Amino acid sequence: MRLAIEAGSTEFWLNALPWLVQNTSAVGGSVLLLQPKPMRHSTGEISEAVGKAITDWEGTLDQLQEWMPEQGALSSTAPPADIAVHPTLPIVHVAIRQRQGVLGGISLVFAAPDRPDRPLAGSVGALVAVVARLATQATENHQLQRRLTRSGLLYELSRTLTSSLEIDVVLQFTTALAANALGSENSALLLIAAEWREFVVAVAHGAAANAYALKQIPIDDGIAGWVAQTGLPMIVNNPQRDPVFSPLLDHKTGYATRNALCAPLQARGNVLGVLMVSNTEDGRDFAVEDMEWLAALAAQASIAIENARLYSSLRDERDRIIQAEEDLRRRLAGNLHDSAAQLVGSLLMNLEVARRVATNHPEQVGAELDLLRDLVQQVNVAIRQSLLELRPLMLESRGLAGALRGFVNQQRRLGFAVTAEIGDLPEIPNRHVETALYLIAQEALSNARRHARSEYTWLRIWIDENWLILEVEDDGRGISREWENNDTPPTGMGLVSIRERVEWLGGQLLILSPRPGQQRGTLVRARISLARLLAPPPRDQPSRLADIGT
Repeated sequence: MRLAIEAGSTEFWLNALPWLVQNTSAVGGSVLLLQPKPMRHSTGEISEAVGKAITDWEGTLDQLQEWMPEQGALSSTAPPADIAVHPTLPIVHVAIRQRQGVLGGISLVFAAPDRPDRPLAGSVGALVAVVARLATQATENHQLQRRLTRSGLLYELSRTLTSSLEIDVVLQFTTALAANALGSENSALLLIAAEWREFVVAVAHGAAANAYALKQIPIDDGIAGWVAQTGLPMIVNNPQRDPVFSPLLDHKTGYATRNALCAPLQARGNVLGVLMVSNTEDGRDFAVEDMEWLAALAAQASIAIENARLYSSLRDERDRIIQAEEDLRRRLAGNLHDSAAQLVGSLLMNLEVARRVATNHPEQVGAELDLLRDLVQQVNVAIRQSLLELRPLMLESRGLAGALRGFVNQQRRLGFAVTAEIGDLPEIPNRHVETALYLIAQEALSNARRHARSEYTWLRIWIDENWLILEVEDDGRGISREWENNDTPPTGMGLVSIRERVEWLGGQLLILSPRPGQQRGTLVRARISLARLLAPPPRDQPSRLADIGT
């Protein structure tokens, strides 16, 4: 019983055979287990003639299995005998029954020339039946123990995955757990690279780990492709006869697949990849129970992978926000240094001059005060310009069109030649959407003023059927030349923030340099759906669970 619970049915019967031989005073015995791959084992003295007789009787076990009525139906013929005594040789054959099926058969050989009589055969059959019942109970206990063990592994997986948001840790732990729990030589986690329409072996574990690592296979190829397309797990115990199996990965790695089990990784209705194990260590076939457990493991891993990806995206977004804040501080510091700080310095110097003039030449104080007034006005304009870039206050009082006209007027006072063509715009109920549109225009104009070295710049915003179109065009040097010696476009020009805001609005961004029909200049065009702009702001919905227990 302990052996069966710990090692399973096969080990139980291999050890039960010599025990039965000893306790029935037999001289030898043989056991055949009708598993997906039949297994035969013998012990003691078995002559060639006895061996042939045993083999012939074992061939009748199929008749016992075939006779079993389906779903409890009655049969018109009598079943073959479970206990048989060979007519000429001292052999007792006993079929091993397990619930409603035939598990195999045991043959006990006694010393010649004594032939076992019917009472002895009946006693042997009864003893085998008792052992079979014990084996059934022990096997069920073994399966229960295995389920409990695997449930514990899933619990450990959940605890480990929830304690780590690093996707590399998630993938490696999941892949190793799948191989160890299912007794497989190899396991691999294949993620879908959507832009390539391929699987990439992200993590591999086992004997073929190095050969599997980072291999790429078509997304519609073989078992993994079928599982990804259907979203269903799959067992392949005979690859050579299964039309779904593809030898492509075997050819790439040099490892032959004897059997395989594959489950999809799914999150929010999307297939992220597949989790696959192959080649059981003991040569057994994968069972439905194995497939169900791997599917549960893949479900846990899918949630963890999605959480890790979301965490990575949030971390990247945090870094972008920090970088944007740093750029804003740097730009504000530069603006204050180049304008307000220098003007305040001049103001201090002229105050000192005015003080001396008031002492020595009182009649000239009026001119000095006029100069000081001009400096103070310039300081006021510079500070207002900085505040305008930090927070578009005019949006609250003038709306989008009025705020854009005010910003254009501010730019003109700074000597920036910009023309605004602003059509009739609808009222935008969502303040964040309105602010995003304003900042897109502001950033595009600021880029042109700082970097384009243009003579003229145009701001255009109008409604075209169901779209709002926002354009900023300049006749400057363009931006393509700045990209010639770089692998990636420059990020300091604000194009990244413009693109992110347009994407947040669900719009489309087009950047052309040089502008259409010209040899120089840049055109930035954002196209936003009116349905998105006119949608009311979402309301916070309190959770119905919040009041439970209060």
